[in-house]
Amino acid sequence: MAVKKGEKIDSLKAELRAKRENITLLRAPLTTLYLFTVVVLDYTKYLITNSLKSSITHFLVLPLVGLYAGLKYTGDFADEVGLVDFWVSYVVWWFGLGVLSSIGLGSGMHSGILFLFPHIFRIVTASKICGHMDFESSCDMWWQECDMHCITPSTDTESEFVAVLARTMLPAMLWGAGTATGEIPPYLVSRAAALSGQMDEETMEMLEETKGNDAFSKMKAWMVDFVEKYGFWGVLLMSAWPNAAFDLVGICCGQLNVSFMTFYVATMIGKAFIKVNGQAVFFVVWFRNPEVVMDFAAKTVESFDFLPISGDDVRAKLEVAYKSVTQGQMKEGDEGWVKFIGEKVVIAFILMFLVSTIQQFAQQRQKMYDDQKLEKLTKEKKCE
Repeated sequence: MAVKKGEKIDSLKAELRAKRENITLLRAPLTTLYLFTVVVLDYTKYLITNSLKSSITHFLVLPLVGLYAGLKYTGDFADEVGLVDFWVSYVVWWFGLGVLSSIGLGSGMHSGILFLFPHIFRIVTASKICGHMDFESSCDMWWQECDMHCITPSTDTESEFVAVLARTMLPAMLWGAGTATGEIPPYLVSRAAALSGQMDEETMEMLEETKGNDAFSKMKAWMVDFVEKYGFWGVLLMSAWPNAAFDLVGICCGQLNVSFMTFYVATMIGKAFIKVNGQAVFFVVWFRNPEVVMDFAAKTVESFDFLPISGDDVRAKLEVAYKSVTQGQMKEGDEGWVKFIGEKVVIAFILMFLVSTIQQFAQQRQKMYDDQKLEKLTKEKKCE
């Protein structure tokens, strides 16, 4: 009888898991939105409750908010208040984009490709047009129109590489700090599971991926062993390059009960200081030498014989487009068309990210309900 009961629980577990996979906006929109709303309300209640209990809120946050509100209302120190508004908006934009890029298990938004790297390109382009760095680039946030026009007359000289790189470093490092912060959830979930003696399904699946025989699985296994052996320095090195499997590092650290500060500080140094500045150097060099981009695009097209366009054609079109953009000679119709397509691509990526996030949270909440049901059945089995 006990065996049959155990088989029944295993069968129910598989059935519940199959049902959770159908909790999507396409297959079960009302259920998905309901579960997501419950999660949002619970997290909001949790944040408000804990914030009100925190001494930091009472002695730092609330006084600062009160001071800011008073100065904003009275109009005193308008310039200073405006400066605070600007920098808060700036930090939230770039840091937030970094969080969105890495949060979740492989479901983050590609905000580097959509926002940061195009921002670096615009800075490099403006520096080439102006011949100096006296132009405004910090306005390139929150989908604002930011022309980056030259404040002083342009010159025939070329801006120094270091000056251009320095202009890109603040948004890049804020974005990198956000990506490091976005890696916290997998770590916390894994550590909570380790402390409770249970294992989350997604955690189990990711750890199982290290047992495969393909090259990628072997690389993941090596990465886990490396982090387990070297601790802080292992996490730092694994975060110091564009590592698509870094979620596994967070899960590994959680399972090994690595302290939060060890994991977070190592990840912050690797992502916000080493990796992202290396990316900034790469893209500044690349964008300052557009012929490299053109050669790469042409050779890539030539490597695919089935494409109905030659590498020379691609290079010619890129040369015309680059000259038009840098000299401000793009035709109005062309500019509108390119901008229209670009905006729609960005919107599509954002929508895909939002859909993925909503479905993931909904499925996680349903899993919590399913686990409670299975736990109840298990206890009934023990009582029999």
